[in-house]
Amino acid sequence: LKQSGVVGREATTPIETLASNDWRESADDLAAQLTAGMKFDEWDTIEEVVVVPDRLLWYVPFDALPVGPAANAKATFEPLIAKRRVRYAPTVALASSDGRGPTPRDRTAIVSGAASGSRDAEAAQRAAARIAESLPAAELLPELPASPSAIQAATFDRLIVMRDSVEAARSPLEWHPAVVDQTSPAGTLAAWLRSPWQGPEQVLLPAFHTSAEAGMKANATGDEVFMAACGLMASGARTVLLSRWNTGGRSQQDLVREFAQELPFAPADQAWQRAVHLLWATGIDVPSEPRVRVGTGGEAEAALTRGLSAEQPLFWAGYLVIDNGWRPADDAAQVQAVENAVPENADPAEPAK
Repeated sequence: LKQSGVVGREATTPIETLASNDWRESADDLAAQLTAGMKFDEWDTIEEVVVVPDRLLWYVPFDALPVGPAANAKATFEPLIAKRRVRYAPTVALASSDGRGPTPRDRTAIVSGAASGSRDAEAAQRAAARIAESLPAAELLPELPASPSAIQAATFDRLIVMRDSVEAARSPLEWHPAVVDQTSPAGTLAAWLRSPWQGPEQVLLPAFHTSAEAGMKANATGDEVFMAACGLMASGARTVLLSRWNTGGRSQQDLVREFAQELPFAPADQAWQRAVHLLWATGIDVPSEPRVRVGTGGEAEAALTRGLSAEQPLFWAGYLVIDNGWRPADDAAQVQAVENAVPENADPAEPAK
């Protein structure tokens, strides 16, 4: 993680460090240990990898592990997500679809705000607005919601929180997924679970924090990730995006936007793979990445001139797509039937008396 630039919650990494490929050798060693020396050609028949981590393995970016010949030469390095879809599940049982049909509507709520390390709060607001513009029926949640998020959660299908989410490490159920009502007990995950209505089917928390950011030094067990995933899925989510470390930059915004746009039409792991590939093709805009520190020395200036490759795992390998393997309906008639079954202005069902 340190070789990839993960050195602290708000710490920056010199651009010359990020321009180095030193992390690849460590990634190859770790991949060999985790796959019991699996031969490279054995990966050719695998299209999807489902990871059920335990304890410290929650912090391992499996997506970035190499499954091709290891070398410092860029042409020979192939991370797992390059040709294979990758998703995670907190338990083996939750790795399989629960049988629910496609979402009849596609309503998105977005919580804006500067994530940790972001240099410009106004820029973060504009970024959230751009994400909202790219999605149908999307809206920004107000700073002071009229009702608790546990109730509001039943009125939309997707929640995207661009603001810091740091509470999960302190308590598995008393943290606030939507952040906006974090002073109210009615906005905790426990309140979401008590609600008679299900929460959003897709919850994206790209500014989530874990012990990976601190080098797994203090009480790092992976429990904060495991409990958050289980709690959100118990509240109704079948797709959850969490970050092991928060980058807070333009790459984060682009990944979230592309991922959310594709979710109604593709499996979550496929949508995420597409988003990562698009980031690789687009590249990294160094000034918009608060995690990158550009010094004044000759080595730093040379690295800035060359530019940073988007294949550097700091920018994309910190995310976990936790999903139960649901596949969107590919029959247009079936999708239309589901849409017609729910009125456009339908409200959540009343709780049973």
